[in-house]
Amino acid sequence: MKKEAKLVIALLGTTALFPWSVAQAEPVSDMGTVTITGVTGHDAGGGLMIEEDASKQRSTVTTDFIATQSPTSNPFNLIKLLPGANVSAGDAFGVQNSSIAMHGFFSNEIGTTVEGIPLNDSGSFALYPSEWIDSENVSQITLTQGSPDIDMPFTYSTGGTINITMNDPYKDPSLILGQSVGSHAAIRSFARVDTGETDTGIAGVWKAYMSASYYDTDHYTGAGDDERDHVDFKAVHEWGDGNRFAPVVLVNRGILDNYAAPTMAQWNATGMKSAAYPTTLFQTVSSPLGNAAQYYYQMKVNPFVDAIAATPTHFQINNAVGLDVRPYFWYGYGNGGGSYYTSSNTIFYGTTPVPSSNPGNATLTAGKYSVYYSPSMQETYRPGLVSKVTWEVAHHNLYAGYWVEWAYQHQWEPLGYISGNGVPQDIWGDGHLLTLPDGAKYTAYDETTQTLTNSLFVGDTITLLNERLSLDFGVRQAFVNRDARNNELATPDLALWPTNDIKQFRAETLPNVAVHFKVDDANQVFGDFTTNFRVPNTFPTLYGSLNNPSSAAVYDLPTPNLKDEKSYQFEAGWRYQDGLVDSSVTGFGYMFHDRQWSINIPQSNSSNYFTEQINIGNTIGAGVDAEIGLRPVEHWRPYVSAEYLFTRLEDNIPTFGTVGRLNVNDFLPTVGKQVPRSPKEQFGLGLSYDDGHLFGNVVGKYTGGQYSTFMNDERISGFGTADLTLGYRFDDVAFAKQPEVRINIVNATNLKYLSGVYSTQTNARTVTGVNGATIAAGSAPTYNVGAPFAAMVTVTGKF
Repeated sequence: MKKEAKLVIALLGTTALFPWSVAQAEPVSDMGTVTITGVTGHDAGGGLMIEEDASKQRSTVTTDFIATQSPTSNPFNLIKLLPGANVSAGDAFGVQNSSIAMHGFFSNEIGTTVEGIPLNDSGSFALYPSEWIDSENVSQITLTQGSPDIDMPFTYSTGGTINITMNDPYKDPSLILGQSVGSHAAIRSFARVDTGETDTGIAGVWKAYMSASYYDTDHYTGAGDDERDHVDFKAVHEWGDGNRFAPVVLVNRGILDNYAAPTMAQWNATGMKSAAYPTTLFQTVSSPLGNAAQYYYQMKVNPFVDAIAATPTHFQINNAVGLDVRPYFWYGYGNGGGSYYTSSNTIFYGTTPVPSSNPGNATLTAGKYSVYYSPSMQETYRPGLVSKVTWEVAHHNLYAGYWVEWAYQHQWEPLGYISGNGVPQDIWGDGHLLTLPDGAKYTAYDETTQTLTNSLFVGDTITLLNERLSLDFGVRQAFVNRDARNNELATPDLALWPTNDIKQFRAETLPNVAVHFKVDDANQVFGDFTTNFRVPNTFPTLYGSLNNPSSAAVYDLPTPNLKDEKSYQFEAGWRYQDGLVDSSVTGFGYMFHDRQWSINIPQSNSSNYFTEQINIGNTIGAGVDAEIGLRPVEHWRPYVSAEYLFTRLEDNIPTFGTVGRLNVNDFLPTVGKQVPRSPKEQFGLGLSYDDGHLFGNVVGKYTGGQYSTFMNDERISGFGTADLTLGYRFDDVAFAKQPEVRINIVNATNLKYLSGVYSTQTNARTVTGVNGATIAAGSAPTYNVGAPFAAMVTVTGKF
């Protein structure tokens, strides 16, 4: 269906749902009544805090805040005000994948779950928040800033966790419809059906819901658009005394045109336009060949489909013993787009030339350039099981558990044909591909990884002094087995490494201790010491790659003996919670060992580079996080958060400088430098109002300047943004229950800014190494461009 037709339907639906009458109702914020969107009007800070009694730093946003934001918001956007969360949004409304850094750790070092199901990519540990869940089905998002719980299913969470909880089905049968229209021709439709509660007597109570949404929008600059289809399902079966079975299914299909991540020079030259890819295939841009084919926007497409299914179950064996089991399955397929062009019209498969006269590719040349679509393909199958048993006896809450996961991941890069207008003939990379003389498909790389993870944990929470004091002791033992196969190496002329297969085994023992003391009804103190680790990425650690089809050059070298990253973190904090005020102040520090990083190594007497993953040394960090929120005072609920962060590199980073065409081993003088993506200060502000009918909030976030290189020779300035919400809930009208309308405004001041670092580099300028070598700047750092002013109107009704 064309976008114009969908827009007409959307407007008609909006008119039908909007009741042009106003009646009186008692204030939600005084009553604690739950609205159709799940708002209680009572949570502190407008839903940006909850009462907490954890023995570690933890922050939570609830439905009270989530339901007031744009319905397209992804989980990262929703937690950006929490202390420590350095979120860089990909677009105005949240369909593009945002990034997050925290306490000097990057997103692939932050473990994330939904309903306890791990979400990080099994090979790169990357996060794609726009794929996971619709915001209408989220009850809360919890951010643990530095110390993951010992039972979390991760082998990469050195920097904290994000846990997303879905809301339960409603007790009464219902249909919820929502329609949104907004800037940049944005349109979003949402529908959710709840079965209501069925009491079967001895068999227990059943209820379920299923929702579906569709979203489409143009880019705010340049050509391109984003389209997303999503389905969420959850059922709940409760029986006996505390038994619960709650299966979930989440399915997402997206076709996103990527925004460009400009260098600082490109941003300074063209501003907001630097986030747009060229709209002409051979438009001249600043690139090594003076040709824009590899940047053409039609090639920068990200089609992906993924599905998550799980059956979380709790068995209450007796009053003292409980068992949780959480089987899950994750599937993903798609690619990150891309393009390749050559001036030689010659393609190599290793040292074997591929005929340049393959049928099917359009003749698209400017001078001698030939252009191909080169998507980075990925398919993943990932079943797993998380289990935990608890036993309360005397003053002890004993617990033990086991996590097992087998992940199969296939990654490859074909060359696909393009049509006469430069559009890939198959954006999914399945057909219309370049073939070898024997008929096999050409691939620049082709690799499969099987990862078997086993993790066992055991612990004890001891409560003393009439349950005012709790002591927690635990230990986790993790085992990671990898079987990696480079399928390219099956071809004799590509046998440039010792073996086709690399088998890898990792084992780590991780103790954790924590203490929590309740001073009185309002005051509590806590502290903890935790250890965590992160196994290396699969690529390029386990694989070499001949990623240069115009020659037989090797581009990536495997480093299978790379050390695990390990973090040692401690926290000490104080909370004050008295029924009106929720507040928390936490001091933290960490030591981070054997950080992993990719570097480029010039080949001898060649302009080509190897890419290699190495350990760059140790990092320390320390700081203070604070937040405070109030419950309703005359319907107002303010919230403030703040962070001060100090980070320091403890080692000089090994690198490779060039003198003439010779390789020179040396070190960048990075000792004492600040970690990239680590602003020293961040501040969040929220002010919410809700009288049961009229509601709204204003939220602001200031993020300090942050470096994009380990040499600290390039940075972005600090910036502050403000978002607004204004809405109204009506009384029931005919079949519509509490229909509401709201407008969300993003970047209300229309600030033009860089919102974060997209790719960090070692150095942006030429540097003299520790041993005296000249170390030239490598690739320039790139940045995310903050979206300009945008607005979205949403109408919601329950029937």
